[in-house]
Amino acid sequence: MDCRHRGRGGAIAWFIGLLLWSDPEAWPAWPLGAQIAVGALAAAVLLCSIGFAQWLELRRHLAGSGWWVAGTAAAWCVGLSVFFAVATPLWQPGQALWLTLVIGVCAGALMAVSMAVVTGLVLVRMLRAASRRATSAPPARYGAV
Repeated sequence: MDCRHRGRGGAIAWFIGLLLWSDPEAWPAWPLGAQIAVGALAAAVLLCSIGFAQWLELRRHLAGSGWWVAGTAAAWCVGLSVFFAVATPLWQPGQALWLTLVIGVCAGALMAVSMAVVTGLVLVRMLRAASRRATSAPPARYGAV
């Protein structure tokens, strides 16, 4: 896969993630409706940016690959949920740095595994669908000019 696309998607996600929190006093001062609208839009763009960048290359190799964008967004949601479900209750104020690091590394590994499972399932489903489309296509007419 062309790394340029993936790098751009990561840069977009990083930019959006930092944009809203660059001035921590400004965001809470916004009206609640604006916070919800901008937050939802930013979350959607952030979640889809990496999958969209990967899709730019994947579409050249696999028909019906648009599902990859939704699949990677779902993988990020699952992965982040796993990370926070594991790390948040275990991180405690005043605990040893080594323990904090071990918890973070373990939660990060579980996040990576959960994301790999979700994206793997999405890819298998896309490949099966592409295979079904290829086998159900009418045969080429021989001798046709």
